[in-house]
Amino acid sequence: DRPLADLQVLEIGTGPGFFAILLRELGCAVEEILRRNLFPIVLGGGHETTFGHFQGQHNFLKDKGKTPELGIVNFDAHFDLRPYDMGNSSGTMFRQMADVCKAEGTPYHYFPIGIQQHSNTVSLFKKAEELGVDYVLAKDLQASNLESILERMDQFLYQCDDTYITVCSDVFSSAFAPGVSAPQSLGLDPEIV
Repeated sequence: DRPLADLQVLEIGTGPGFFAILLRELGCAVEEILRRNLFPIVLGGGHETTFGHFQGQHNFLKDKGKTPELGIVNFDAHFDLRPYDMGNSSGTMFRQMADVCKAEGTPYHYFPIGIQQHSNTVSLFKKAEELGVDYVLAKDLQASNLESILERMDQFLYQCDDTYITVCSDVFSSAFAPGVSAPQSLGLDPEIV
């Protein structure tokens, strides 16, 4: 029990490529957690941690000797399918996952829920279509029969052996999540999610 003022900050690294190293290390940690038959929960800022978490889960499934059939359910206002030729970010990870799956010849199953039309470019909608991504717009979730959306999610998950669920707080209305980097005035009520 030391006062907060007495604690020291330890910087573990910065610079080009360091983020990729951290993601690899996170992936190794998630893989080890799964090997021990535990349930990994990763909390992070934005979706910066997502690709590392995915790598760990994906590699764990490959090590079990089977083709990873990982269903990715993402509650988010954004597709996060941006190009990453200039480096990865919190907006690129689901495209990175798609590229890993393509390179390995494994299926890419991605189901974002809460997508905001005004928060994604036309090119991101086109990329989602190109990748065969089924998604639920926030406005459809708010106005639709929740039962039909749950049925779509159930059909999506039925084709997958394992599931990765992630929640980005910008999917919620700014009334509930005012401090996020991309607040959504038309976001979802947490009770729906």
